Amino acid sequence: MVNWVQIFRTGLSTVYVKPGTDSVLYQKYMSDDVIKLNFTQSEYIELNVGDFIVFSGVKYTINKQPRFEKLGVNKFKYECKFEGPIHELDKVALMFDNLPVKIYTGTAADFLSLFVLNMNRDHVGYEVGNADSTEAKTITFDNDTVFSAINTVADEFGVSFSIVNKTLHFQETGATLSDSFKVGVYQGLYNLFRKNIDNSNIITRLWAYGSDRNLPVGYRDYIGKLAFANTALSNESRVENNVNKYGLCERTKDDFDIYPTRTGTVTGVDSGNVRLFIDTGIDFNLNDYLLPGLTPKINFKSGNLIGRTFECSYNNTTKTFTLDYLTDSGITFPNETVKPEVGDTYTIYDIYLPQSYIDDAETRLKTAAEAYLSEYSVPRVTYELSIDPMYVREKEISMNVGDYVIVIDTNLGISGLIRVNELERSYYNLNKFNKIEVGTLQKSGKLQELSKNLNNTKATTYINTINIAQKADTTAVNTLIENNKVVWK
Repeated sequence: MVNWVQIFRTGLSTVYVKPGTDSVLYQKYMSDDVIKLNFTQSEYIELNVGDFIVFSGVKYTINKQPRFEKLGVNKFKYECKFEGPIHELDKVALMFDNLPVKIYTGTAADFLSLFVLNMNRDHVGYEVGNADSTEAKTITFDNDTVFSAINTVADEFGVSFSIVNKTLHFQETGATLSDSFKVGVYQGLYNLFRKNIDNSNIITRLWAYGSDRNLPVGYRDYIGKLAFANTALSNESRVENNVNKYGLCERTKDDFDIYPTRTGTVTGVDSGNVRLFIDTGIDFNLNDYLLPGLTPKINFKSGNLIGRTFECSYNNTTKTFTLDYLTDSGITFPNETVKPEVGDTYTIYDIYLPQSYIDDAETRLKTAAEAYLSEYSVPRVTYELSIDPMYVREKEISMNVGDYVIVIDTNLGISGLIRVNELERSYYNLNKFNKIEVGTLQKSGKLQELSKNLNNTKATTYINTINIAQKADTTAVNTLIENNKVVWK
């Protein structure tokens, strides 16, 4: 039970209140983190925006005036909403050089740095955390806050976002719980409910195509877009999964943003001409790969010219590029202040590239198609878990959205780690979870990581059980799970 909660106000004395039974902690992955604190007092207290509480080392702040009701001379009811750190991101406008960001080019890590720069404009202590490795993308914004921009970027790159204290990550940071959950006495669950989150059909065959950029004239009989030849499927640009299990259901996806590309690095500049730069690492003569009617263009991925695109010419003897001038908002680029610098990175387009770059792009397209199909070739469902409070208390279980839990159900064929996407936890009785919703079953790599971290032979036995069960029929799965039960210590 939470007996008393201390509410803080900077520079003033604090007050203690007793949570009502309807007080809850609510979290939703990459979206919400709030404590709804309801209580009744015999004396009137003034609560203001900016007052805060601390729960599990995390600061939750009042951002809107609490609801108040006077029930009698000595009875005052309060309904307060304390918001976690993720909501602070929605208070800060996305700016650069004192102007709203309308377009920005960079990797996921570059965008993370931009967001931290904005958060530290009037605050302190925000830091750049880990980011999944990505290629650079150009993304547009429209008067966004840092929070709305983060969601846009996460969607564009297909990465997860999390904030731990004041450190921002474009990477999953959730903990992995060692205790397993299944329906049954002393097994952790009262019941388990499966819900569909997508009513569209399962896809078992996907025809996949990429961009039309940087391809030679006549590429693959004038198909017009990047494609690949799957030798296992008649050399066609398609992948398949679970056809035997769910039957044949075809879809096409021709908007993969993948094309032959080379990221170059500026290795030299000309102090007397801001338009010139050298790249000694380029391994082909650009002039041999021109496309009819098009002028080669360079887009800078880092440095002072990041996001800007210039038409250019190339001297293969000296490995030198010459940029055409570009005028934007009355300012001409490059100039003596904003110009190429050694170490800047760039890409070239409106040319075609040597076959080795085309082969690489086709491989990346096939990999992306397989990843997409892996997600959509199985039923897209979530599970609601009704957890036994006694089990939570005895195991001393605490969880947050983004954490991974082991869920087992032989009838539904579940046996592995599943991410917590949404939860509601009683703030009056912390052992009671009113709602837990978990999402997609994770692959065995996460389980192997769990085994390593726990350094527990029983954990390894359990991992092996799950790995075998993923390949076995239903009868074998039931037998394996029943014969390899694990009691976590």
